[in-house]
Formats: sequence, C-alpha cells, structure tokens
Amino acid sequence: MTIIIDNIMQHPLINSNKKTEQAAPSVAQTSTSGREATSKDSVNITSEAQTMHALHEKIASASEVDKTKVAAIKQALADGSYQIDNQNLANKLLELEGDIHKSE
Repeated sequence: MTIIIDNIMQHPLINSNKKTEQAAPSVAQTSTSGREATSKDSVNITSEAQTMHALHEKIASASEVDKTKVAAIKQALADGSYQIDNQNLANKLLELEGDIHKSE
C-alpha cells in the first residue's frame, strides 16, 4: 500500500491558517431530540463522610485546652490526691459506648 504525502501541508486539518467551513457543534448544542442539552451534577455523601464532617465541625468549635487545669490534675495524680468519681466515670463510658454504636 502506498500513501502519497505530496502537498500534505495543504490539507485543511493540518493547515492552521485556513478555517474550516463548518465548526463541529458543541456538546451543549448537540441533542438527540433537537432541544438544547442540559446537564445536572449531583453529589452523594455517605453517612460516614457526614459523620466525619460533623466531628470536624465539633473539633473546630471546641475550646482550647486549659493548661492550668491539666497541670493541676497532673500534680494531683503525682501526689495521690486526685479523687476519681467511679459512678461518673462508668456513666461516661456507657455514654461513649452508646455514641459509638449509634454511628455504626
């Protein structure tokens, strides 16, 4: 098979100086029914992503750590004077467990 490439620079697809007679229609102009095509974008966010976003918002709005209070607790732990409220601790653990199971 022989391909003749004489005057190839005169071909309308290669010669950028010449304009083509008819431009290809854009995607917005092309439609199978003759109407203008419209597109709608949509995004689905998983429940995990929604939970992560809520946690991120909660963390962002949380107050800073009270360094004075942390130092006082560390000192109380070191000298043995820190008192743990066992009932309050148990209630908080149960609350945390409930929150974990809600998000699953």
